[in-house]
Formats: sequence, structure tokens, C-alpha cells
Amino acid sequence: MFKKIVLLISTRPELNALALNLAKESSGKPTGSTLSPPVPCRLILLELIEPKLVMQIVQGSSRKESDVQEELEGKAWCELYRLEHEFKESGAEVAIALEECSLFEIQPFLRSIKTDLLILPVERLRHYNYKLSEEFLANLPCPALLIGKP
Repeated sequence: MFKKIVLLISTRPELNALALNLAKESSGKPTGSTLSPPVPCRLILLELIEPKLVMQIVQGSSRKESDVQEELEGKAWCELYRLEHEFKESGAEVAIALEECSLFEIQPFLRSIKTDLLILPVERLRHYNYKLSEEFLANLPCPALLIGKP
């Protein structure tokens, strides 16, 4: 079914669990031939450091941009490593990634790893008034699955 699923990680455990279950369901499916081995599904956990958010924090405080960037990256890696461990304990094939870009600039990353499905928690759209542009969706190299509620 899917070989590579990218999940923009969520703060809601039930949404992360939904993605994990989908990845597990996609693993082990035969490729069509009875002689072919099952194709494992890899779940890539992705976190974004959005420049717009960094600048909002900097402007709302007296902190330096580099300090804010470093703090956000540290928190992101901690959460990615925690989820990676949790998902691997559940038997999933998992990788982690951190990108410094906005949600609307992730297409090159998705193309570079040949993503089959993007799982996008709706909560990740709060900074964009819960809207996705038709141009963004049209330029995605894979289908997108929106999960959760605002």
C-alpha cells in the first residue's frame, strides 16, 4: 500500500497513534506477486521549525533569534526522539526528520524521500487560519490525509 508515510507530528497522542496504526496496516502487504516479499512501510516523523514562528517569538520578547531557534530545535529533537522510541517499541519502522521551513515549503522534502502519503494533523494549520491553498495541494508529490479537529 504505502512504502513511506510522513507524519507531521501532533501534540495529540491519539493522532500520532492513528498514523502509527496506518503505517502498521501498510506494512506486510504483498506487492502483488506471490513470490515477492512483503514491503515494509516506513513512518517518517517530521517536525518543522517555521521561520515565521521564530520571528514572532523574537519580536514578542527581548531574545536573540539564534537563541529562540536553538531552543525550538532542542524541544523538537527531544519530542522526535521520544516518539521514535515509542513507535519503535510498537514495532514500526520509523525515521525522524527536522526541517526549517513553513508547512507550505515541504514539497521538496517530500519529493526527496519519495513520500507516498503525508499525514497532516489539522492542528498544524492553526497559524494559517486552518486553510490549505489549492496551489499547495496541487504541488504535493503525494496524497495528503488531514486528521483531527481544529
